[in-house]
Amino acid sequence: MSSQKKLVSTTSCLRVHKLINDVIMSGKSSFLGVLFVVSFFLVPQVFTVEASTIANTSTSTPVSIPTGYAGASVVKSLLTTFFKDSPAMVEIARCESEFRQFNDAGTVLRGGLGYGMVGVFQFNEAIHTKDALRLGFDLTTLPGNLGYAKHLYTVSGTQPWNSSKACWNTASKSVVSVADRAKLLAQIQLLLKQVALLQTQLAKL
Repeated sequence: MSSQKKLVSTTSCLRVHKLINDVIMSGKSSFLGVLFVVSFFLVPQVFTVEASTIANTSTSTPVSIPTGYAGASVVKSLLTTFFKDSPAMVEIARCESEFRQFNDAGTVLRGGLGYGMVGVFQFNEAIHTKDALRLGFDLTTLPGNLGYAKHLYTVSGTQPWNSSKACWNTASKSVVSVADRAKLLAQIQLLLKQVALLQTQLAKL
């Protein structure tokens, strides 16, 4: 077992011990309650997944994500696979960062007010860092940023990115219906008649 896995495994055990103690102290010391806590934290995926590989639940196959610098074209390709069944997430990444985790200088991309947004999905560090780290995701890394994005999408859909919805929501973009098109054509015909009438009047001058 690698030192990384040992560290995560130890952390998991400490969490299990703390939660069991909390359950007991709160008076909910039933066998089922303790069993639930233990089973939740002892799922193998929690402490055996490497940081550079995140399970793609859409395809049931792991997607290898580089831990270092990756250009926009590489990130876009990864996202297409990582969010195979959620194309809106690819559009969100395009709008938020143009598929960039790093800027041209090779440092982590930061934007927004006070440069408080980070990475591909431009997470607000003040709001999301604590929860992300608790789940094992470092938002300043590409695996962490994408992994936390998938977690949020699973829990809340695209709602966390509603502030940029006008950019990424292709369904909301202007679509002219048949009725609207007919109305628009009628208005154009009316304008053409008015122009023709005006030209006739000008010719008489």
